[in-house]
Amino acid sequence: MFNGVIKVLLYEHLRNSNAIFKSHLQTNDFDVICAGSADECIACAEQNKFDLILLNRTSDSPDDINLIITAIRNSRQMNRTALFVLIDKTMVSDMEKAFSAGMDDYIVRPADIIYLPAMIRAKYQRYLNRACTETVK
Repeated sequence: MFNGVIKVLLYEHLRNSNAIFKSHLQTNDFDVICAGSADECIACAEQNKFDLILLNRTSDSPDDINLIITAIRNSRQMNRTALFVLIDKTMVSDMEKAFSAGMDDYIVRPADIIYLPAMIRAKYQRYLNRACTETVK
C-alpha cells in the first residue's frame, strides 16, 4: 500500500469548497495545490509535477472537466498523471465522456469528507498497480 505523501492538484471553482477539501486533505498528509479555473488548472499542471489531479465535477463545470482531461492527456509530460473526478451521483451519465477523454477513476459524491483521503489513497494505489502491470506487458 502506498503510504507516502501524494501531491495533488485540486480543481474546484468554488473557493469555500477548495478551502475545505484542501484543509482536510493536508491534515491527512496530502500535498495540495488548488486551481479555481480550467486555465489555472492546466497551467499549474504544466508547471509542476503531480501524482494526482483531482477534478471536482459540478453542474457548473462539465465542459471544464473534459477540457482539463483532454489537455492533460495530450501533453507528453502529464499524460501519465492519475486523473480522478469527484462526481455527483446524479451526474453519472457524464462519466462516459470523462472516461472517453482519459479519466482514470472517479469518486461519487456525496462522499463523506472524513473518508475522502482513504478513498483517494485506495484508488491511487489501484492506479499505480495498473500502471505497473501495463509497463510490464
